[in-house]
Order: sequence, then C-alpha cells, then structure tokens
Amino acid sequence: ARREQTLREESAAAQRARTAAEQERDSQAARLRDAESALKQANDRRIELESQLSAATQARNALQSQLDALREDSQAQLTSLDQQARQGREQAAALRKELDDTRARSREAADESRSRLEALRLELSTLRIEADAARKGYELADEDAKRKLVRLCLPLCGCGC
Repeated sequence: ARREQTLREESAAAQRARTAAEQERDSQAARLRDAESALKQANDRRIELESQLSAATQARNALQSQLDALREDSQAQLTSLDQQARQGREQAAALRKELDDTRARSREAADESRSRLEALRLELSTLRIEADAARKGYELADEDAKRKLVRLCLPLCGCGC
C-alpha cells in the first residue's frame, strides 16, 4: 500500500512536472511568436526607411538638375544686360545655398536613416538570438519532461515508455 501510495505520489509529481513543462513550452512558443512578429515589424520598418532614403536621394538629384538648368540660364543672361547678370548671379548663389542646405538636410536624413537601419539590424539580431534561446529552452524543457516520464513509467509498468 505504501509502495502504491509512493508510486501515485511520484506519478502525480510527474504529471505536475509535465504540466509545468507544457506551460513553459507554451510560454516559450508565445515568446517565439512575439519575437517573430517583432522581427517582421523591424523588417517592414527597414524597408520603409530604405524607401525614404531613396526618395530623399531622388529629391536631391532633382534639385541638382534644377540648379544646373538655372546656371545655364544665368550664363545666357550674362551676355545680355549687366543688371540681369547680377540678378542671375544672386539667384544662382541663393539656389546654391538652398542646394547646400538641402544636401546637408539630405545627408542628415540619410545618416539618420542609416543609424535607424543599423539599430533595427541590431534589434533584429537580438530578436533572432532571443528566438534561438527560446527555441532551445523549449527543446530542453521537452527533453526534461520526457526523461521524467520515463523515470516514472519504468517502475510502474516496466515498459520504459
């Protein structure tokens, strides 16, 4: 009777351990799903930032084209009147300043986008490491539960299942 009582207690303990292992496995699976979702969001954000960087580069190129066209117009006006030449030079200088300001802003935006992209890459790497750790923890918990079940089953039925 004591042996049966002991076996029932061990069986109950094994069931509790299995339940705890299953809960841990479910918890780790949920964390893995969360990590995969965060990874997808980070990737979506990276794509968005790359698109913004491309748009900024296109805008800068368009402004450069505009500036080049204005310089050509200014050169044509130089041959006409002195006053028009002065106005053309002033306009070109203002546009150069505007282009420089735009280039500086574009560079800053590109640097910021690169920084954000690098941070997202780092976060992506961290999420991958966390996902791998969660997966490994799930596997270890599953193996531990199987060993405990075999240890408890062998004395009860002798099959080692």
